[in-house]
Amino acid sequence: MLIDRYEHTDRMAASLAAIRSARALLETHLNEPEDWHGVIRRQVMAAVVHYSTAIEGNILTRDQVESIIAGEAIEVPEKDRTEALNYYRAMRWAQTRSQDPGWRLTHETILTMHFMVGTDLGGDYEPLGQYRHGQNTVQDKRTGSPIYYPPGPGDVHDLMSEFVDYVRQRSDKGTDPYIVNALAHLNFVAIHPFSDGNGRVGRLLCSLLMMREGYKAQAFWSLEQFLGEHATVYGAVLADTLGPRWRPDAVVATRWIEWYLDAVATQVTLAEQRLRRSMAEFSSIVAGMAGDDRAVGDQSRLGRAVIPVWLAVIGGTVTRRQLARYLNVSDETLTRDLRKLCAAGYLMREGEGRASLYRPGPRVTDWGDFGELVEVAMRGGVEAVREEIGRRQSNDPPLLF
Repeated sequence: MLIDRYEHTDRMAASLAAIRSARALLETHLNEPEDWHGVIRRQVMAAVVHYSTAIEGNILTRDQVESIIAGEAIEVPEKDRTEALNYYRAMRWAQTRSQDPGWRLTHETILTMHFMVGTDLGGDYEPLGQYRHGQNTVQDKRTGSPIYYPPGPGDVHDLMSEFVDYVRQRSDKGTDPYIVNALAHLNFVAIHPFSDGNGRVGRLLCSLLMMREGYKAQAFWSLEQFLGEHATVYGAVLADTLGPRWRPDAVVATRWIEWYLDAVATQVTLAEQRLRRSMAEFSSIVAGMAGDDRAVGDQSRLGRAVIPVWLAVIGGTVTRRQLARYLNVSDETLTRDLRKLCAAGYLMREGEGRASLYRPGPRVTDWGDFGELVEVAMRGGVEAVREEIGRRQSNDPPLLF
């Protein structure tokens, strides 16, 4: 028997409606060539890895995780590096599996995820790629005291067989995929089928299930970020829902599903708002740079020229190391592009060698208040920004020499 009792509530319906509304814009960008939104997708992947491992105690920062994913050589504890790389590779594997038309959830899917997450991390994950052979507990991280007792090891395999069938049947019956995911997450955590890595495998599995349902907009948002930023509440809602031990007949999952759907709706809505603003930011810079052959050259390479300026404007500065993550060009090409952007006045270089960074140049500051330009772009697009920049520059007082 698994946890399956809950009541449909108005709160659930409101969250699902918000999710559907926000997904529409996000998914329109998934089939477009990667340009500025490719930067966002890479940043989101780093956030997924960072927050999902940080929940379990990984000490790496989000920027360090992004560096490791990009293959940069940085000095960090080897265990934390391995955890991040393992999770990243497992996430990429899950994305690939979700695209297989013949894929169905099986024991092997779940065991493979555990193997990938736990490889080279030592005895805590043993038996690696197998369900646990002994009793485990969920402990209070502050005190180390047990707060939840999962089912005994002799019951785990049968319960996981039931879990696999349950997820398939729920999906086949047309239950909303996000509710299926909430129940899958709850049951997986409750069974706690592995000696270690249950949280990571459970979150990976939920991502795979959603991607399999066609919900590819997750490329632009991270539920893991919400769970990581609200880890205390996340743990408390799970604990309050499950009680002190495995008793599926006694659990009503309503509160957990409401909280889970609220979390998804929050992240999807924020992602949609961020994407709209990023579109407007990028459009504003395109409007200011388009047609400037000194910096852009061939208009087919406009995105390659705009991304460095965009990142410098929204972040205050940008480094060569950051740009190498997002621009699929050689070192020589990146050097040439940055030199052109500096010569044309769109960037200013500070420092030398690896310590150098780039700030927005005088051509960018001449556009005036960038936040106001973004608001113009959100209302009227590139042409409206181009007109606004022209109006501002025509109204500038003459330079006195």
